Amino acid sequence: MRVEFLSADLSAALHAQIGQVRHWAFDLDDTLYEPKSGVFRDVRNRIAQYVENRLELNPAEAKTLRDQYHKKYGATLGGLIAHHGIVAEEYLGMVHAVSLETLTPCAERRKLLAALPGKRHIFTNSSVAHAERVLRQLNLLDLVDCIFDVAATNWRPKPQQVAYDGFLKRIAATPDEVILFEDSAVNLVPAKALGMVTVLIEGAGSPNLERNRAYENAADHKSEDLNHSLQMLLNLVVGNES
Repeated sequence: MRVEFLSADLSAALHAQIGQVRHWAFDLDDTLYEPKSGVFRDVRNRIAQYVENRLELNPAEAKTLRDQYHKKYGATLGGLIAHHGIVAEEYLGMVHAVSLETLTPCAERRKLLAALPGKRHIFTNSSVAHAERVLRQLNLLDLVDCIFDVAATNWRPKPQQVAYDGFLKRIAATPDEVILFEDSAVNLVPAKALGMVTVLIEGAGSPNLERNRAYENAADHKSEDLNHSLQMLLNLVVGNES
């Protein structure tokens, strides 16, 4: 298993900052569950299908447009709203209509999340409905204090700065009180600049591995396994309290 600190003195710096953390924020898809489940792959496939059908494009044209919108707006939806007048709720309902049968609850993950000192939040570019459905399937919904979704950003998703400002306002926190777990390194860039602790989770089968290399310096810590990271961070918390 690969677990890394991204600078020589980071362990000490993270040890010092972790004692200030009161809010544990998690991206949802491919972060709270493993990419190998195929759930978010199925969501991406439905996004491709939606763009092809709605805009009458062939697969290559649709992929080019999706890549452009994802780079500019953080999510395909942002471009569809800005340039095509798409009704967001219709789009989200369609692309999130995927099976969750490959997601199974993890007792160890639930135990680790429940042990975190402070509040637990979901900060996602998906919808509340999708987040609740996934969390219920994972038996984690009751542990979550707040779900901050793409609608709460007024359709300006991560990594747009307004999304982070809105999230901090919603949870009534300062950046140094927040740790953010993400599978997409570009979404850690604004968080790191604000002063949050940042953790990059790159589970087996992650589609972001190549793209993450350009932004991995935005991560204070990275790992292939969320449970291992949570245990490591809990150990740091206990060490600070002793």
